[in-house]
Amino acid sequence: MTKATPSWIFYILFIIYVICIYNVSHSSASPTLQSNKDKVEQNLQQLIDQADAGAIIQLEAGDYNGSIIIQKPITIIGEPNVNLIIDEGQAAIAIESDAVTLSSVEINDKRRRPSTAVITASGKNLQIEQLKIKTRATAIAIDNTSDSNISNNEIIWSGKSTEKLSTRGNGIQLYNSENMSISSNHINGMYDGIYNENNFDITIMNNTVQNSRYAYHLMYGSNIQLLENYSISNITGMMIMTSRSIVLQHNVLEKQAGNVNSQGILLYDATDIMIRNNTVAESRVGMYVEQSSEVEISDNDIHHNFVALQLIDSSKQNIQNNNFVGNVTNIWNDSSSKPNVIHNYWDTFQGLDIDGDQFSNLTYASSPFFMELVEQKPGFQLFFGSNGIQFVEQLYQDNKEQWLQDQAPRLQSINLINGNHVEKSSWLMLLIWIPLLIGSIIIIYKSRRR
Repeated sequence: MTKATPSWIFYILFIIYVICIYNVSHSSASPTLQSNKDKVEQNLQQLIDQADAGAIIQLEAGDYNGSIIIQKPITIIGEPNVNLIIDEGQAAIAIESDAVTLSSVEINDKRRRPSTAVITASGKNLQIEQLKIKTRATAIAIDNTSDSNISNNEIIWSGKSTEKLSTRGNGIQLYNSENMSISSNHINGMYDGIYNENNFDITIMNNTVQNSRYAYHLMYGSNIQLLENYSISNITGMMIMTSRSIVLQHNVLEKQAGNVNSQGILLYDATDIMIRNNTVAESRVGMYVEQSSEVEISDNDIHHNFVALQLIDSSKQNIQNNNFVGNVTNIWNDSSSKPNVIHNYWDTFQGLDIDGDQFSNLTYASSPFFMELVEQKPGFQLFFGSNGIQFVEQLYQDNKEQWLQDQAPRLQSINLINGNHVEKSSWLMLLIWIPLLIGSIIIIYKSRRR
């Protein structure tokens, strides 16, 4: 007799059958799910084309095709998690109308070798704000634009950190424009952070640029203000070339020292330049001025640079009320005319105040000895600050009449707060006397109670 098949085998076969049916149905549903995903990446161009002039397009969270052309005055505002995607081979965002606002979206540029900027714009009354842009191209390129604002954007290099700076795009690029405001943008890893060419009446304020070539680059411009900006770990903080009527005020430029051509501030062929109330620190050259004239350098904190201030073939400089602290060389001058140097603080100088006005009656002369020595024998950099170098420097008197001299140097360093001079020693004495005064009052009070 043939044995009957155990019932538990039927149960196992039934379970296997159900699992197979489920897998088949699930795999057949996959194309439908992919199709839904494709629908999520909506066609923003269609929304723009259907909108009336002056309309406000409020984008809901999701992915959108970021290859668009805007040719009418409209406002595009994204809710949280709105993502514009520019895929390989697509064109970028082009603004070709006045009165356009683009705000509060994230833009992911996935092009590996982009030939155009992520956003190109021309027109009047444009607002480009609160964007987060990741790209290998120039992020925002503005041309022939006026009365517009670019603010609160974050621009990040999306390629490998090892790629050369020369292969990267600029963060914000501005050509042939006027009456523009570029403010509160954060830029990291681009070629030039903010590049300006042939512009006038521009305000660049409260921006941060790092890990780029030039943080702020001005060429052929006039009536431009750079105010309260921050530059860290770039090759050069601010490069001003063939420009006039430029104001650099309340900026902080630090750690421009990673290249043999690094400077905090670089002026070349510039005229009528005001550099006031800035901090320039830990750079190869703090300020470099070449073939420039009518330059005022005042009320700046210039500290811990290899060369604090270098002047070459320049004229009509006024250098006053600055702090020079911890620099290898304070001033290296190779100019056709001597600048006016007065009322600066030099940490390497010990003067004599006869009349009690806080200024020395002895002049300070900036010795070029160590700089000339290092030029001929770079290895002597290791001996900076040594007693032997300081002793020899005091003996070195060659061509002293050509050295830059501060006619009335300060004897105490100053805090530079919003343009006001505050003597550090005054604050120190105040901090000492206040506890003593409080202690005296307590002692007198307790003694009277007894």
